[in-house]
Amino acid sequence: VGKGTLGVVRVAHKRTQQGVESLYAVKEFKRRPGESDNKYSRRLTSEFCISSSLKHVNIIETLDLLQDAKGDYVEVMEYCSGGDLYTLIIAAGKLEYVEADCFFKQLMRGVNYMHSMGVAHRDLKPENLLLTDRGTLKITDFGNGECFRMAWEKEVHMSGGICGSSPYIAPEEYTSEEFDPRSVDIWACGVIYMAMRTGRHLWRTATQDDEFYVKYLEGRKVK
Repeated sequence: VGKGTLGVVRVAHKRTQQGVESLYAVKEFKRRPGESDNKYSRRLTSEFCISSSLKHVNIIETLDLLQDAKGDYVEVMEYCSGGDLYTLIIAAGKLEYVEADCFFKQLMRGVNYMHSMGVAHRDLKPENLLLTDRGTLKITDFGNGECFRMAWEKEVHMSGGICGSSPYIAPEEYTSEEFDPRSVDIWACGVIYMAMRTGRHLWRTATQDDEFYVKYLEGRKVK
């Protein structure tokens, strides 16, 4: 049902003794080139620990982390039959206000909960937002996720480095050594909303080298 640089997602089914069949999404993790067994294991365990600790209606439910016969890891998650938001936007051309506002509200509820738990996603984009057959939005793919605050801490740990998909990356990731990871998630949410309403990317990168981003800065209202 999905394929990325570092993983493939397939549908699996399980039948109970009562004959009831349930569907699950199974993400098969690929190894990075030259990645050692230790680093591979640490990376996947980290993603699983983050995603499985989050329990919210707008965040995908992660159920288990298993090893197959080849020693590769697979992550078992709930299955969303509605596909992803990106596919819906492409099929529709653009979403009307009522639809976009409904999905945006769900996205912000999921992000607010995630941040309250001390977790930043760092790769929010329509491809990482799944939909159920009833239109419930679910945030998925915590491969770039990070904990910016532990349960016993009050202070936020700053982030650094550029990660995510170019049109959704916040400008401070290009210009600052350190930044609040919550802010880059919120920026991505705003860009996602505009992608829903316009059916296109506003710019390639939020940098001064991109003419469309520069035009946005020039036309932005300053209070």
